[in-house]
Order: sequence, then structure tokens, then C-alpha cells
Amino acid sequence: MDYLGVLTIGQTAPDPGRELAAAGATVLYVTLTGLVGLAVAGLTRSAVAALCIAVLWPAVLEPLLVAALRLDPRVVPFTAAKRLAEARAGEHGYEALPLVALTALLLTGSALALARRDV
Repeated sequence: MDYLGVLTIGQTAPDPGRELAAAGATVLYVTLTGLVGLAVAGLTRSAVAALCIAVLWPAVLEPLLVAALRLDPRVVPFTAAKRLAEARAGEHGYEALPLVALTALLLTGSALALARRDV
């Protein structure tokens, strides 16, 4: 039985490389989402607000933006990064770039805000 394939993509897969790519994408997605939550907590100084934003942003805000503004799903951070777990041939992992950019921007803003406030 192919347990890694069942856990990562929901089915057994003949190609173990696809399973490993999906597992790595899941780790990357969870790590970047956690860092976004950490940065938002630093900016708002509220763990509750950070948790609400980290849960509602990918679950509610992004699908609404994609539907209302007819945005390409590849440009909104969390939706684009979720596509990494699909691990299709020919895609090179660029889907994570919007989420990486958002994470870097929020962490930089949080570091600057905390450096000014906590002197």
C-alpha cells in the first residue's frame, strides 16, 4: 500500500516523485502560511486577529476576489500556492512566488513595526 501517496494526493500513485513533490509543496505551504500568521500577529499585536486573518484570507477573501474581479488564480497568493500540491508535469514551482512575496512583505513590515514600537 502506498501510504505517502494516499496522505498527500488522496490516491495511490505509480510515480513516487509526484508524491514527494506534493509532500514538499504541503510543507512549503504550511510553513509560509504560518509565517504570514506570525507577521500579521506582529503587525496587529493581536493573536486573535492574526488567526482570523490567516484562516479567512485563503478560505473567504481570495475566492471572492477571484470571482468578483475575475482575477487569474495564479496571482492570488494562497490559491496559487495550493496548486503546488497538484504537482503536474511541466510546472516548475513558480506558483509559490506570490505567497513568498506576500510573506516577505509582511515579515518586513512586521519587523519594522516591532523595531519602532518595542524600543
